[in-house]
Amino acid sequence: MGGLERHNHRRLSGPFCSKVNGFLQAPFLVESSPHKTSVDAMNKPLDRSVNSNVREEGVFSAFGINLLVRRSLLQRHCPETFAPDGPVFRILVRFGTYPLDFERVRSSVIVEPERGGSRRFSARHILDEGSDVYVLRGGAAVEVDRSAKQLTVYVPPETDEGRIGAFCMGIGMTCLLKSLGQLQLHAGIASCEGKTVMLIGASGAGKSSTLAAMQAEGWMVHAEDLAAIRIEQETVTFKPGYNRIRLWLHVVDELRVNGSTAEIAPNGEKVYLPSTRCDSIEGSISHVLLIGDRHQEAVSVCRVSRVKPDAACVAELYANTMTPYLNTREEATQILRECSELTKRLPVMRLTLPDGLRKLRPAVSSLTGVLGMSRSR
Repeated sequence: MGGLERHNHRRLSGPFCSKVNGFLQAPFLVESSPHKTSVDAMNKPLDRSVNSNVREEGVFSAFGINLLVRRSLLQRHCPETFAPDGPVFRILVRFGTYPLDFERVRSSVIVEPERGGSRRFSARHILDEGSDVYVLRGGAAVEVDRSAKQLTVYVPPETDEGRIGAFCMGIGMTCLLKSLGQLQLHAGIASCEGKTVMLIGASGAGKSSTLAAMQAEGWMVHAEDLAAIRIEQETVTFKPGYNRIRLWLHVVDELRVNGSTAEIAPNGEKVYLPSTRCDSIEGSISHVLLIGDRHQEAVSVCRVSRVKPDAACVAELYANTMTPYLNTREEATQILRECSELTKRLPVMRLTLPDGLRKLRPAVSSLTGVLGMSRSR
């Protein structure tokens, strides 16, 4: 292994260690004596047809961060608005692989192939001068330069503009928020009648279809698959994410939502349904809802039950943070503390939805009342 020192996340100490072991399976390597390597000469220069110039670029905001980029890349994902208190990051695109220079590497988190499974990332390199590099399986990469306020994505040469925009707003934003130390979860956020819920669930749990049904029933959707939150002294706050909900093609029909303004996503398998995100809102969350199994009852109702705020609940929240297997030991410990604080600040509920999309809209229409009764118990 040379100068690489092996560690394993299972050795974390703390009150939640025994419960969290099942979710921290990826070992990582810490670069203790960096080795010199040559810069990849095959890396292609910036393609000026993709990167913006002054006349073509706009400022888009999501999660309180302003993104300066060519309009055509992001206009389907988030509104062209400016967050007055947020930092400004410029997005640049390069075609080719990232030219990693190990002389700049201070430490690395490596996902070993036999443990990687379906995980998209293969490594995270923490560089000097305030930069992080996230390397994906297949050669794509994201560099976050905090000092220069720049997000650079490296994609294969054949990648079209639509997929580049989706990549920037998906994986790119996840990397940016992680490098900025923002707590982010696989979650959506919606509000109605004075209640704001954070709907948490892994990919495929039904977050997007539930949020689309909630929007059709009068809820305002502020974030869909990615939620960035901040735990304050008394509250848990959020800033709006993207102004679209990604849905499988058949879901729009089965939910009977208005799809007249929906656009086909770059992969052709999903559509972007515009959401009712309010740009001026920096709100506070009232409930955390963990999506559970579907019930098989004939009635179209949602079931909620209180979740005990114990170590198992904290571990489940941690498992639903974004790319936990890329955390350093210190970051994992800090995020576990934040998940623990989240259970102390807010009521955590298990949400059981009816099986079948046709039952979803009538079920969520009564959710505010159900949450009101649950909160008072």
